[in-house]
Amino acid sequence: TQLRTKDDTEEVFTPMEGDNPKPVPTFDDYRKTIVDIIKYKPSSKDQYDVPVDDITWGEITEPQSVKVTFDEDRPMLFRVELHYEREEEETNIVVEADAKKKRFDWNYLEDPEALEMKPFSNAVKKVVLQSLTSVEQQVRSERQAKDASKTVFRADDGRSLRIRDPKVRPESEVEPPRKKRQRVDQNPMEVFAETVKLNAEGKNTILLPDGDVDTAVNGLRKEMKRLSDSDRRLVIEGIRRYNETGAGGFKMLQGRSAEGKKLYSLRINIGGKGVRVLVKEGESEEGDRKFTILAIGRRGNTFRKGNQPEDYS
Repeated sequence: TQLRTKDDTEEVFTPMEGDNPKPVPTFDDYRKTIVDIIKYKPSSKDQYDVPVDDITWGEITEPQSVKVTFDEDRPMLFRVELHYEREEEETNIVVEADAKKKRFDWNYLEDPEALEMKPFSNAVKKVVLQSLTSVEQQVRSERQAKDASKTVFRADDGRSLRIRDPKVRPESEVEPPRKKRQRVDQNPMEVFAETVKLNAEGKNTILLPDGDVDTAVNGLRKEMKRLSDSDRRLVIEGIRRYNETGAGGFKMLQGRSAEGKKLYSLRINIGGKGVRVLVKEGESEEGDRKFTILAIGRRGNTFRKGNQPEDYS
């Protein structure tokens, strides 16, 4: 990407007199919009073209094209590119931002927060939010259209049925459903969106017994009965490391407890399949979320028979 300077802003920026009524977006505005995008965005697609008519340009000159690209592994990290074509010359505005780490970079030599660049960067930030909003509307509409295509209507009473195959089997050929345990599941994309939000906001703390590692091991001996003494110490150290630095695979699970509470897990790699710490959320204060340990065990055995999510309350 070619670096530009303040002198190049005259091509793409026309300051308006007086106060601009639209507030300047915050990183939280970006994060909330991306969380909504993740709910509907297919994991295989990370780049979107935004119709220029979807954006109110204001002080920014309307470009020929707008493109939004999300990082494949970190969707909070994204890039917005405005492309201009003038006679035989091309120029662009490129923004690379991280909504989680609250970082805003662009292809201009000057700092976007510098006093002389502030009016221009504020106008660009407004366009960036509108671009994300346009993508959110695109992926939402695509998901709704896809879901609608899976709905068919029975000729006898007009009731809608949700099916995977457009060919509907006659009722006489449909096998009765097998009985299985009742559990409350969530849409996988909603779970993923909640996990992204979980790791982007505030501080998460998994509660441990007070004292040193040995004290914590003794206090959680029942929950770690299937682990060796050496692994128990490593688990406690892994939980403490997560509480201090946020390092680790912490996510929301699809299952819930018997009383309908959401369940979460922290993945700690200790050889083999690793260890999963199963927790539920307790009381939170000032944006910090606190979690109570329910069970600790090898990841393959955490939800084995007789130890299902709905058995926890």
